[in-house]
Amino acid sequence: MGLLRDLPFTLQGLSSTTLPFANDTVLQLPPTLPPPIVSLLHTLAEPSLLYRGLVNFVKSPAKGLLGQSLRAAINNELRSYLTLVATLEGQIRRALSSVNGSAPRGGIGKAGVTLKRCVVWTREATMGLRLMSLIAEESNSKHGGQLISLIHGFSTSHGDPVVAAFAERLLADVTRPFYDILRRWIYDGELSDPHLEFFVREQSPNDEDWKESKAKGQASVWNSKYELVDAMVPSITTADFAQKVFLIGKSLNFIRHSCGDSQWVDAYSKTSSRELRYGDTATVEKWIDEAYKTTMQRLMHLMSTRFRLFDHLQALKNYILLGQGDFIALLMESLAANLDRPAGAQYRHTLTAQLEHAVRGSNAQYDSEEVLKRLDARMLQLSHGDIGWDCFTLEYKIDAPVDVVVTEWGNRQYLKIFNFLWRVKRVEFALASAWRRCMTGSRGVLQTTDDEVLQTWRSTRGVLAEMVHFVGQLQYYILFEVIESSWTELQKNIRKDDCTLDDLITAHTRYLTAITHKGLLGARRRQFHESLKDPNPDGGPAAATAPEDRNSYMVQLSELLRTMLAYRDSVDGLYSWSLSDFTRRQEADAVGLMRRHTAAATDTDDPFTTFTTTNTATTNPPPPPHHPKSELPALQDRLRHLGAAFRTRLQVLLGDLAYQPDVDMRFLGVSMNFNDVYQPVRRKAKPPPVQ
Repeated sequence: MGLLRDLPFTLQGLSSTTLPFANDTVLQLPPTLPPPIVSLLHTLAEPSLLYRGLVNFVKSPAKGLLGQSLRAAINNELRSYLTLVATLEGQIRRALSSVNGSAPRGGIGKAGVTLKRCVVWTREATMGLRLMSLIAEESNSKHGGQLISLIHGFSTSHGDPVVAAFAERLLADVTRPFYDILRRWIYDGELSDPHLEFFVREQSPNDEDWKESKAKGQASVWNSKYELVDAMVPSITTADFAQKVFLIGKSLNFIRHSCGDSQWVDAYSKTSSRELRYGDTATVEKWIDEAYKTTMQRLMHLMSTRFRLFDHLQALKNYILLGQGDFIALLMESLAANLDRPAGAQYRHTLTAQLEHAVRGSNAQYDSEEVLKRLDARMLQLSHGDIGWDCFTLEYKIDAPVDVVVTEWGNRQYLKIFNFLWRVKRVEFALASAWRRCMTGSRGVLQTTDDEVLQTWRSTRGVLAEMVHFVGQLQYYILFEVIESSWTELQKNIRKDDCTLDDLITAHTRYLTAITHKGLLGARRRQFHESLKDPNPDGGPAAATAPEDRNSYMVQLSELLRTMLAYRDSVDGLYSWSLSDFTRRQEADAVGLMRRHTAAATDTDDPFTTFTTTNTATTNPPPPPHHPKSELPALQDRLRHLGAAFRTRLQVLLGDLAYQPDVDMRFLGVSMNFNDVYQPVRRKAKPPPVQ
């Protein structure tokens, strides 16, 4: 009877005369009890010790809001447990008051309350205490969404329906702070998470990911302000759900702070905000889908109309990627004389004036003022010996918030592509000028009876034709097969109804990566692909930071372009020599004609001296003016050497293209060598150095 009398105190974690607590984890039993009673008391000691430990847990300080809500939920369950203990205590008191002292064991069995029955009555409560104790112990190493996942695991994966129902009841209380944070995030775009318990987190400038993005030029308000922490996504949500939530809040925050449309966000919050609670998952997902569609549509509407994102992308293609052909042709023609001078002699006002002249003289004049005012001409950083062609560049200035799409990395890619295309255009312009002089000169100043000179010009025109064909095929490939096809793919991706800003950024990154790779600016020979594979399948910044490969196509094309420019200079030298030779012959013919006229006049005055005068003029002609015949062999050797170097480098390039995994790049090699006039040379990769 003493044990029954003290049992309610023990179940409440309080020490009594017969059942004292040595500490929070030890309950002392009387040493004289028989084993069956000890076994029952062992069973009843479990909820007592669990309750005592849970009380200490509830009193301990919490790490965050979810920790506080967990302690509050456990405290509510402990109150329910105490209600059970109070009911049990009332049963025990009534039973003890009706005890008959003359009956066996005091008649306690007939009173209806025994230790065994107490075990039965507390069995379900013990299971709840056991579960809460396990959760409390595990929660010390869990935080935020991880804590929700811990409890949710018991409600979904535990076979006992009692345990599952108990965990569900706990979740309803524990998740309230989580859903409050979620509501602020998806309806206001504000992150109210002081203890970092939500799966969306504001990035710190000290984070490694932020520093890496900054180094690659991809850090922006859109992709570097907030991040999705996968480890904090609770199991009550799916990965797609978490991604939608992340995009909704990030978009609202971007609309409010970067797009300056806080009025729309406030109005949207007032009309759409709802209270979110755990339990009705289908309804919550429906509300999230509605918020996702509304927010994405508003953001894309702002980017396309107010900030004219698509117009800026079109302008970048027209001016930086040389899509506006008449503008580029007029600009190059007007700048040619200036850019032939040293880079230090270039003046900004001259470049700006020629740029405006090219705009007014081409269809670019019909573009909007918003687009044209962003176009600028400038000189890159000068190096010793550079001329204007080496440093000139066009620049298209991008402001916020469009710079989240055309990032610093994107601007570098555009600059890289423009510089390469500008060099190709320069070579095309130089070769066209040389070819035009050759064709017009062949009907005038280049006419001669010297077979050696004629053969030199014939071979020179042949090599020039090869170079013109090469540049034409290269330009066609880059401008149409690469840029136009990539642009079509970009338009298809960004014009979708469900396109988001993230989709647009990804599509634009792939667009630039495809151009730099297929445009031979970033592609490497197949022999190097295995050792220099990019871990990022979408390319982008990872490709930009790969180690330089001296056998890259960019290096080969640079050598070919330099060779063609050197050949053009040699052709100009040969033309100057031919012009001087033509002038000498013209002068010699004029002198001879003058002498013949003089001799004819003399013969008319003195017919008896006709034979003598004519014979003297014929047999002893005056020595011709100085003729620099020695310059021709040097010019011939120079032209022959440059022509052979061009063919050799072209054959190596064709050999590398023939084994490219990309079909379009292999087709470039076929179009350059459609009649098999060149024999492609395949180089072998050098073995790596032995460490």
